[in-house]
Amino acid sequence: MIALSYEAMGDLADRVVLACWAHPSGWAWYVVEYHPDEEHPGAPARLAWGLVKGHYLEFGYFDLDELRSVGATPVPGWQAITIGDVLKRMQEQALEEARRDAR
Repeated sequence: MIALSYEAMGDLADRVVLACWAHPSGWAWYVVEYHPDEEHPGAPARLAWGLVKGHYLEFGYFDLDELRSVGATPVPGWQAITIGDVLKRMQEQALEEARRDAR
């Protein structure tokens, strides 16, 4: 079950997801903000903020270089959509999987 609903998120649901990174495990990182930090030595060079779909859904910061190092890759051909639309797609996929499992 998806805990974050479009209605409960308010303005956050209208934020645009610029890119998506996926891992073979099923985890996904939806990039809403990107913060390259070249001024602070030792800081993550490719820091992003957005929605993370892992064991549960949460918002947070993640390092794109670290994602690549653990096998995550950018989703080819990603089309920018809102967080609300991402959540709707997740709900639709979950319903479809539940229907398939019920057969």
